[in-house]
Amino acid sequence: MALSPTTPRIPALKHGVLEEVRASAFLPEADLENVLLDGGDLGGADLGLLTLSASRLHGVSAHQSDWEGAAVIDSRIERMDAPVLTAARSRWRGVRFEGSRLGSAAFVEANWQSVHLVGCKLGYLGLRGATVRDVLLTDCTIDELDLSGASVTRLAFEDTQTRALDLTGARMEKVDLRGLEFRSLRGLEGLRGAVVTPYQAGELAAIVAERFGYSIRD
Repeated sequence: MALSPTTPRIPALKHGVLEEVRASAFLPEADLENVLLDGGDLGGADLGLLTLSASRLHGVSAHQSDWEGAAVIDSRIERMDAPVLTAARSRWRGVRFEGSRLGSAAFVEANWQSVHLVGCKLGYLGLRGATVRDVLLTDCTIDELDLSGASVTRLAFEDTQTRALDLTGARMEKVDLRGLEFRSLRGLEGLRGAVVTPYQAGELAAIVAERFGYSIRD
C-alpha cells in the first residue's frame, strides 16, 4: 500500500549483539556503539556531546540529565523515567521511545529525524525552534506540546492527546493532526500545511471566533 504524503518515514530498528555497560560509561563526549544500559541511573549526568548509536536503554532513570549537543542514532529507549530532561541542540535520528515517562523534556533547537514515540507520558515536550522530520507519536499523553518556531515535515499522531498545543511561528509541511486530540491551541498561523478532521475544523472555528471577537450562533 502506498504511503500518503503525510506518512512519516521511519525505518525499522535492527540491533545486533549488544554489550551491557554501566551508567558510568555515559560521559561527556563519549562515543558508545552497540551497548545496552539496563536499569541504570543517569540522574544528574552531564551527557554533553555524547554519541550513542545502535544501542538500547531500558528502565533507565535520567532525572536532570543534560544531553546538550548529544547525538542518539538508531537506538531504542524503553521505560525511561526523567522528571526533568534537557537536550538543547541535540540530534535524534532513528530513535524509538517506548513506555517512557518524561516530565519536562526540553529539546530546544534539536534535530529530530525518524523518531517514534510509543505509549509515552510527557508533561512538557518542548521542541521550540527544533527541526522535526518524519516523526510519529502513537498512544501518547502530553500535557503541553510546544512546537513554537519549529520547522516540521511529516509529523503525525495516532491516538494521542495533549492539553495544550503551541504552534506559534511554526513552519509546517505535510503534517497530519487527525490523530491528535488537543484542548487548546496557540499560534493559529502555524496550522498552514497541516491536515485536520472535520470535527477538529469545527473546534478550530470556535478558537478563531474567540481570537477575533465574534460569536457563532444558530
